[in-house]
Amino acid sequence: MKNLIVLSFLATLILTGCSKENLYNESASLADSTKITQVLEGKVITSMVDKKEKTMSTLYGNDIAVEHARNSVDHHYPIGSELSLVTWSQKEDIHWYGANIPGEIKSIEIVKYQAPDSAILEYYKGKNLHLGKRDFETAVKRIEFISGQRAAVLP
Repeated sequence: MKNLIVLSFLATLILTGCSKENLYNESASLADSTKITQVLEGKVITSMVDKKEKTMSTLYGNDIAVEHARNSVDHHYPIGSELSLVTWSQKEDIHWYGANIPGEIKSIEIVKYQAPDSAILEYYKGKNLHLGKRDFETAVKRIEFISGQRAAVLP
């Protein structure tokens, strides 16, 4: 009888402790209607946090880019490489004191290598990811920055 009371008490605690709160971070997701959702299907190369701008970014790449990033110190990616830098604003994690998680998406920058030593930059901005414009100098600097990121060391 004593065991039955203890089990009933534990079952009650477990059931009342469960929350129906949504634990998914919906604000950080890409809209389903966007044409560039395949960006997140790439493999992660590295991630970074900009404390000054209060943003966090993840650099994704296709198989060619990932192989090059992990095995070469050269920042000149081979033809067919595609890098995607996704940047989110930061927001506080309500489930973990002092932690930050991605908030709304700020931008996606896609670098495509279609010829030797030549890359193009596609820039999408805002929650709805509208195609943005970059002047030539800024585009060159962003391509250099994105291509210059070193791959994270994996165990």
